[in-house]
Amino acid sequence: MLIGTKQQGVTLLELLITIVVLTIVATIGVPGLFDHMDKRRIDGAAHTFLSDVQYARAEALKQSETIYIEVDTADWCYGITDSASAATCDCSAGTGCTVNGVDHYTSSDSFPNVTFASSLAGSTITFDPVRGTIGPSGSLFFSSTKGTSALRVILSPLGRAKLCATSGSSWGYNEC
Repeated sequence: MLIGTKQQGVTLLELLITIVVLTIVATIGVPGLFDHMDKRRIDGAAHTFLSDVQYARAEALKQSETIYIEVDTADWCYGITDSASAATCDCSAGTGCTVNGVDHYTSSDSFPNVTFASSLAGSTITFDPVRGTIGPSGSLFFSSTKGTSALRVILSPLGRAKLCATSGSSWGYNEC
């Protein structure tokens, strides 16, 4: 070794230690990142449905016309229609779900790894144009395909929709 020269670069030992530390950090952090992404997808799906319920109610009152939300849990989709026959709305095909001539449907394509279930009696949610009430009342559940976490949208007969966590308040919502 020459006296007065500086060493440049890293030694093999320093490189191995860095790789081991990065591996440990990645092993600990990556599963948490996936859980966080699942929670954000569930949260997005529940909020999208909640805002669509509020939109449908507002349109019913504004237009003085009955508005329908067709829910299809088997195909994980729903659509909003102002058609006199709610049966014209087929969200799985993306047809007939229109309000004022504008397509309005949502499917699982927008929210991968999120499941969708309903406790409603029937598949059609109806919004009364005079009072803004909902029929039937019930709940819709949005959860991870892993089943580790879920959010619930509760529809009251008075036309109100509320979002809550099915277990604990870790979501920042009150527990149902």
